[in-house]
Amino acid sequence: MSRRVCLCVMGVLCATALAVPAAQAQTSAAKQQEKPKSREERSFEEIIPLAAVYQLPGMDKVEVRKNISYKTVDGKAMHADIYLPPGLKPGARRPAVIFVAGGMDPRFEPRPKDWGIYISYGRLAAASGLVGVTFDHRLGYPRRQYEEGASDLADLIGFLRKNAAEIRIDPDRIGVVVYSGGGPMLSPLLREPPAYVRCLAGMYPFLDTHHVDPEEAQTPVEVIRKYSPLVALEGQSGPLPPVFIARAGRDSIPGVNESIARFMQVALEKNLAVEFFNHPTGAHGFDQRNDDARSRTIIRELLRFLKENLAAEK
Repeated sequence: MSRRVCLCVMGVLCATALAVPAAQAQTSAAKQQEKPKSREERSFEEIIPLAAVYQLPGMDKVEVRKNISYKTVDGKAMHADIYLPPGLKPGARRPAVIFVAGGMDPRFEPRPKDWGIYISYGRLAAASGLVGVTFDHRLGYPRRQYEEGASDLADLIGFLRKNAAEIRIDPDRIGVVVYSGGGPMLSPLLREPPAYVRCLAGMYPFLDTHHVDPEEAQTPVEVIRKYSPLVALEGQSGPLPPVFIARAGRDSIPGVNESIARFMQVALEKNLAVEFFNHPTGAHGFDQRNDDARSRTIIRELLRFLKENLAAEK
């Protein structure tokens, strides 16, 4: 082989050798780009369909009654979904847990009761021996509509108690769990706690409303103050149901953790039966966003708290 040919062959080999690492680097970069986003990296819209990060056996076997009309507002039906434990015996009734989502723009679809997180909680409650209830309400954002949301929750509770036999619930054993912007819905239940509401819980909830701008919220100052759980707690001197609060250590929503801190201080000063759980590295909505042991522990403890205080059958 001539020197010229040898140089040409070597040139091709060298070019090929240089091209292989470059191609591999491009492939590796492409794979990194194609790597699925973690739950924490996903946008609000992307996270909506995802389930909670904790599961229980039997969640897939619960009975679900969808879109039961519990009231009518301006000619439009308001709906609730009922999650019943599998294999309920005839005549059996179970305590009920109502899950209250934070406020949303009323034009947003799907409505919160149809999000993956609330479907999960309905199923988790039922798999734990409770009746889970999720529902549509008018608590909104940015317009808060506290009065409308509280009216909807009260009417839902009234509907459940009135139809307890058909829905298979114990009307005198009801728990309420609020999430995020749903926190102010605890206020009426703290100010005048009904005997049949046996426990209250909040997951990364707003527990004060002092930060709310009346102009943005399109809500009078007196209404904003009325729906502060902290204000309701400060004015309470009688007995209160047990309370469970969970905090996200890395909550990025202004005002949430500050409100929890103030509420907890007063709760402890009043020596209330309150259980507090902190997720140091958890994001707002950690029960859906942070797939880790601490998130699962807090969800498990919430279910344990509900069962203990509602005396659910095991």
